Amino acid sequence: MSVATDERPHLRDHRRSERTFAWLSMTPAILLVGALIVVPLGWAVWTSLHRTNGVRSEWVGLQNFTDQLTSRQFWEILLNNAIFLLAVPLVLTLATVSAILIYERVRWWGFFRIALFLPTVISTVVVGILFRTLFSLDGPVNRIIDLFGGTPVDWLGGSTTARSVIIIALAWGGFGYGMMVLLSGLSSIDPAVFEAARIDGAGWFRRTRSITVPLLSGQIRFVSVLNVSYTFTSLFGYVFVMTSGGPGFSTTTLDYYVYQRAFVASQFGTAAALALILFLIVIVLTVIQFRLTAVDDGEPR
Repeated sequence: MSVATDERPHLRDHRRSERTFAWLSMTPAILLVGALIVVPLGWAVWTSLHRTNGVRSEWVGLQNFTDQLTSRQFWEILLNNAIFLLAVPLVLTLATVSAILIYERVRWWGFFRIALFLPTVISTVVVGILFRTLFSLDGPVNRIIDLFGGTPVDWLGGSTTARSVIIIALAWGGFGYGMMVLLSGLSSIDPAVFEAARIDGAGWFRRTRSITVPLLSGQIRFVSVLNVSYTFTSLFGYVFVMTSGGPGFSTTTLDYYVYQRAFVASQFGTAAALALILFLIVIVLTVIQFRLTAVDDGEPR
């Protein structure tokens, strides 16, 4: 009894020292998260409650939020982001088909694996310049059209065509990463599953629809969520280089609009409010996607 009594203080001291060591070990990470996420987010919230140009500041409460949410221009720009979401199914389709063909080792599969992934590591600014050059009035695309007797198109001068070019650029520049994610998923599937399907007479399209896509549902969901978030938060490079948001506001996205309000119009309070609205939109869309695509024992929730 006395031995157990003597051991308890020692055990408590040992556990206290373990907790202290654990907190000390986590301290650098906590400070890093605080410095890079919590503090900037808190400052953005504080700024969004003011009307400020960086020199003068006036408390306006939620006025910046209500001004934007009741603005027709805000909803038009949000619609642009929704239109650019058309790039997501393109990315998923290209990534899935490419991953399956490379997994099945079509001719020159090693070359295609590198070539198709290459656009992913290229800067969005470089991709934007490339597509701006391709679709300019005197660019290669219009030269081909002219060669076949057609009329050159001002691709970046019209709302619909400019949006279409950006969607194509998004799909071309983004599907390589999704391809690698899906390829890693395919590598974890037992090859005997595909071999059994071949023996049963299932063709390529039947195997893809009934076996490959269902088994890759987790990876496809990940790529989908990633690309939806990307479409709302990372189009600045494309828009800035290719169209500068024009013609009018037809290709202006929310992230580019935040830049315009902050660094062109010096409306930092409005820009902070827009950034927080964008942050909430991305969170809501991510939750919705996970809810719609989550499965439990093979049945949708």
